[in-house]
Amino acid sequence: MNQPTGLIRLGLKNLESLSVLFRQYVVLQYYIGSQFINEWFYHHFPPPEILLYILIGINCIAVCVILTAQFAKYMRAQLSPLFEATERIAALAHDLKTPLTVIQGNIDLINEAELDDEQRLYAGYITESSGQMGVYIRTLIGISRTAAGYQLNLEEIDIADYMEQIEAQANSLCLTKEICLHMETGADLGTFKADKLLLERAIINVIGNAVDYSSSEGTVYVATQKTDHFLQISITDEGSGFTPETLHHAQDQFFIGNKSRTSNMHFGMGLYITSSIIKQHNGQLVLKNSDKAKGAQVIIKIPY
Repeated sequence: MNQPTGLIRLGLKNLESLSVLFRQYVVLQYYIGSQFINEWFYHHFPPPEILLYILIGINCIAVCVILTAQFAKYMRAQLSPLFEATERIAALAHDLKTPLTVIQGNIDLINEAELDDEQRLYAGYITESSGQMGVYIRTLIGISRTAAGYQLNLEEIDIADYMEQIEAQANSLCLTKEICLHMETGADLGTFKADKLLLERAIINVIGNAVDYSSSEGTVYVATQKTDHFLQISITDEGSGFTPETLHHAQDQFFIGNKSRTSNMHFGMGLYITSSIIKQHNGQLVLKNSDKAKGAQVIIKIPY
């Protein structure tokens, strides 16, 4: 009886040893990485992992450059017909000026002759229509030049003398609606470089808008001063001011804030052309409503 009992005890001990063995864990840790097979590379190159990241970055940059070049080529092909059409429109508009000048010259001669009432009426129709054609042609030329970009003829301009010339033109615009022009030019402004004719056109465009939106016997304010290395020309009217939509879209091509102005030969190009001219001078065109005059205020900033 003692022998079997001993065997049972021996078996139990073996089972306990096996259970302890099974409860033990073996943890193996592996490191997988890149390495150079030649020691020379470790002395002359970054570690393999960093080198891999550099190669991935260079590959991404190369892919971006290739895709950008392909997209640019595609866009150039798509826009080429548009640029060609713009050039043709400009050439056609320029060619139309010659016969129009002949028509206007002849109708002026006819108006100097003795005409009866009916003949004078028809001559007036021709004069008015030729004037409208002139506006259309100038608009087409302006659109084409703006799309192609103006070629600046920079020259040194005395600011005080320049603003006197602007005042003379602005006065003629204001007289048509009996509007008072208030010009204020700072002292000792010196000179600056700009395209005299293009900048004059931009300023007169803004003053013309101010006159159009001003009521009779109102006032248009033009103030010129130097602020933070900019020549700042501020044009303010006493009209109803800019609407939120106009403030957002006024510099867009063909935008007309007041739809009733379309019958008065307005095509929504004034501020768009002005903005293009100012940008080519590396300047800024700022639109806001004046707190003082309660009307619209346009600020032209030209660096100098």
